[in-house]
Amino acid sequence: MQVNLKDVIEAIEFEGDLLTHYYNKKTGVIIYAEDESTSNYKAEDINNLKNFEEWERELISCLYDLKENFEDYIQLPNKYEINEYAMMVEFCRSLSDENFKDKDLEEIQKEYSIRKLREYIESIERLSEWYDYREKAEYQLAINWCEKNNIEYIE
Repeated sequence: MQVNLKDVIEAIEFEGDLLTHYYNKKTGVIIYAEDESTSNYKAEDINNLKNFEEWERELISCLYDLKENFEDYIQLPNKYEINEYAMMVEFCRSLSDENFKDKDLEEIQKEYSIRKLREYIESIERLSEWYDYREKAEYQLAINWCEKNNIEYIE
């Protein structure tokens, strides 16, 4: 199977506390599952498909397949593997910024929340560069994930 790298990157961009993405090894399709606490759809809804719109039926069918055939899926990078905070710190270090140069991640975390890091990046007028940096990091993360899982990808 192969996957479009853009689809992997898009899944990485939307990954978070309430959303998890999976790659189906048999079909090559990436699906998402919402956290049960916030989801309107569950695998068990498969028994009531007639009560849903077409696009909802497709989602429910995917959730049902994920539940019944979990071994056919590989989870895409989760929020801990993506670690946007560490990405932001590395970006700041790449600027040879004195505030980050000689400090380890733990020291920086005591001083800066993710919001404060973003505000700092804005204050030094490097927000556009940060977005470019993050995009490249997500691209590399997607390639690494594909290679780690022996998934051929197209760009």
